[in-house]
Amino acid sequence: MRDSKRKKGAHAGKNSGGVLIRTLVMLLCIAAALSVGAYACTKAAVKPPDVVRPPKTDVQPINSEHKGDEPDPIVVPGNRQETEEKAGEKYTFVLLGMDDGNGNSDTILTGTFDSGAHKLHMVSIPRDTLVNVTWSTKKVNTLYSHGGADGLKSGLKDLLGYEVDFYVIVDMKAFVKLIDGIGGVTFDVPVDMNYDDPAQNLSIHFKKGVQTLSGQQSLEVVRFRKGYKTGDIGRIATQQAFLKAAFGQILKNAANIPITTLADIVINDVKTDLDYGNILWFAGELLKLNAEDVTFATMPGNYDDYVYVNGRAISYVTIKVGDWLKLINSELNPTDNEISEKDLDILTRDKNGTLYATSGKIKAGAGWGSKT
Repeated sequence: MRDSKRKKGAHAGKNSGGVLIRTLVMLLCIAAALSVGAYACTKAAVKPPDVVRPPKTDVQPINSEHKGDEPDPIVVPGNRQETEEKAGEKYTFVLLGMDDGNGNSDTILTGTFDSGAHKLHMVSIPRDTLVNVTWSTKKVNTLYSHGGADGLKSGLKDLLGYEVDFYVIVDMKAFVKLIDGIGGVTFDVPVDMNYDDPAQNLSIHFKKGVQTLSGQQSLEVVRFRKGYKTGDIGRIATQQAFLKAAFGQILKNAANIPITTLADIVINDVKTDLDYGNILWFAGELLKLNAEDVTFATMPGNYDDYVYVNGRAISYVTIKVGDWLKLINSELNPTDNEISEKDLDILTRDKNGTLYATSGKIKAGAGWGSKT
């Protein structure tokens, strides 16, 4: 597969974006790709991507020449013909939005699309989530800046127990144009919003209640963070609610979306390892969804945790491993195998509050995690 876009754009601001923007951009872009099929089909045939899944742990190898051989991984073809292995009907992804200028991601959203049941499950991973990596700033939002798309997938595999099938990275400057392109979004703003930050060129002022937001107004609403008691977690909840509203309006008004504008955004602002044929296929499948077919959740964690680094307290989110495993296996796991703690490499706290790694090894340098 190849990148459908290789150009990187600037972020609108440190707190701009969030879960909904990446997802909304993807949904709009694939809708545009579907409607400009004549262009896309010159690039590739419409088809779902092939995915590779591990065999079921209770499946015994057949006609193996050596006792104890493991069965080969199962390659599930895009035609998804009826077989004993159903996992090929599930496709996993990560949507990434970049921070402004330093290479870190502002928000990470992982999800699983079940094309058999036509369900889309999406889970937000807070950007300050503690990860078990060798560098000093052990936050999930540093995975891409340290290793690119491969590093991002590898780091997420440690958290999820499986490697996501594909990634989508979107230029944030497209957000305002996209919202304006669908005629704005009618949304119930959850709280009064009043915040000014000249350094970020932010001036956010909204009354609580239902209103139709333009692209710029929508960006301001989803950027707002300071008024929530739970900080970034409150912002995530608002973003998810906004996305739900926007997605419903996209489905309702798809025929009136200005396709040429959105197609231009597809070409200029999206980086992904899906090819055009895959995008077209996902477009057709996702546009079959109803609003109730899309669910959102946030990774369970201690959202106000901190870790001492060289004597300085640094804000982190530590994962509640047991609750996280329940969410992975109920909503995200694309395989037929139960994912357990032994499949993860998570740096978090035990019941006594002590930092530990589920893999048994904390990848930390001198002075990390120490008050002195």
